[in-house]
Amino acid sequence: MSTGGSAGAAAGGASGTGGIGVGGVGAGGVGAGGVGDGGGAGGAAGAAGAGGAGGGVAMCGRISCDCTYKGTKLWGKYKVVTSLADFKVQEVTSFADLNVQKVTSLADRCGEWQEVTSLPDFTIQKVTSLPDFSIKIVTTFPGLP
Repeated sequence: MSTGGSAGAAAGGASGTGGIGVGGVGAGGVGAGGVGDGGGAGGAAGAAGAGGAGGGVAMCGRISCDCTYKGTKLWGKYKVVTSLADFKVQEVTSFADLNVQKVTSLADRCGEWQEVTSLPDFTIQKVTSLPDFSIKIVTTFPGLP
């Protein structure tokens, strides 16, 4: 008859004389008793895994790849204001974050903007420095460059 076993480790339990300790798994796991005559005690439960990183939309420069900025879609009706705008934009001729096509109706694709005087989907303020993102006015192929 064996004289006793060693306690199991948290990562799976060490063998005792005459027995095998079994460790717990994850949060709230319970160690099981040994096997055989006078087997070792089961290991303690393992620690729970950390939560994964929050999923989100990939970034395509300063703008999300789903054509949003801070959760606001970048197509639709817009109004130019001088203060308290949703976005500060800088018009550039190259290397823009977003290519914008001004349309007169049905701005329903990324980069299609229809200027309105009331009930805009978002407001912009034109700036020459420190923009939220830059835009290039185009006549074809609006959207992310």
